[in-house]
Amino acid sequence: MSKCLSYLIIVSLLILSSCKTFKKKRVETKKISLEEVNKKIDLRQFQFDALSAKSKVNASFNGNAQSFNVSFRIKKDSLIWLSASLLGIEGGRALISKDSIKILDRLNKNYVVKPFDYISKAYALPEMDFKTLQDLLVGNLMYYNPADATVKIDSGVYLVESKKSHYQNATKINPGSFDIVSTIIQDVVYDQAVTLQYHNYLDVDQQRFSHDRIIEASRGNAKSQININFTKVEVDKALSFPFNVSSKYKVIR
Repeated sequence: MSKCLSYLIIVSLLILSSCKTFKKKRVETKKISLEEVNKKIDLRQFQFDALSAKSKVNASFNGNAQSFNVSFRIKKDSLIWLSASLLGIEGGRALISKDSIKILDRLNKNYVVKPFDYISKAYALPEMDFKTLQDLLVGNLMYYNPADATVKIDSGVYLVESKKSHYQNATKINPGSFDIVSTIIQDVVYDQAVTLQYHNYLDVDQQRFSHDRIIEASRGNAKSQININFTKVEVDKALSFPFNVSSKYKVIR
């Protein structure tokens, strides 16, 4: 459970959902400048000071599948708190700051303390800082470099591509709502990739929030997938971040 929880923390999220097909008059996608794209991306960043959410998660790590519920709370640019449970019983809890990740493994009575970069190193995911992880959870665009980007129309959506350090980003954006449809992040140095897809956008605090996502990560033969369905999302309400460690727990560093 602790491994799934810690992976979940970094994770990069994508959505699959069934859709009914309706006959519509085809509308041609208008060309758009990179300057306008960058302005719209900035305007569409999800804004909050505090956020809480509940979700149902299906995760598969190299073929080993698990399902559980995850609640998380975020104090912007400061703390991320997560709790994973199954059948109403909490199996693990995590508290993440800018420099560390702390995990309570209640099933095995372990207290795990690691530096922040443990997430990337342990699970072969792209390097990330606290803000990147925060953007991942709320659905904001990551690993994007507006100064080195291009935009074109691809199958009726905007395809925005950029390179930042050794990461290549290819993001598809709905031309009407400007919702992010999908993002592919490739690490050209370490031969790893993460694909995120977003669906079921609903209004939260008068902003668009993707409630169904899937993240697929791979490096070499190692593959992982996490499906997340957000069942409740609230913004800017009073939050607590309970994290008490029993003296009976074994400390793992």
